[in-house]
Amino acid sequence: MEVLVRTPRIEKLIMENRDYEIKDTIEAGKEHYKSQSFDQSILDLYNDGVISKEQAMKNATSAADLELKISGLTSGKASDTSSSSGENIQIEQDDADIFDLK
Repeated sequence: MEVLVRTPRIEKLIMENRDYEIKDTIEAGKEHYKSQSFDQSILDLYNDGVISKEQAMKNATSAADLELKISGLTSGKASDTSSSSGENIQIEQDDADIFDLK
């Protein structure tokens, strides 16, 4: 079950019509506000052995994101800069990887 807790951040996102950020904010507030996304709820049910992986994947809002979370990774977003052990991940960048859009 998805739980949306009314917080100042959620209110601001709604007022500014930035609904595309609400899911990430709900997920980030799980520990502190006890909010959770539908996929977080499904992941908890899977981790507790209540449902199978197949059931979890079938019912997830985003099966790809859930697969990442089941495998121990997060969403794969640029904001995910640390590993599960808490150490920073260094990404080397070659100048050949950079290009200009014109």
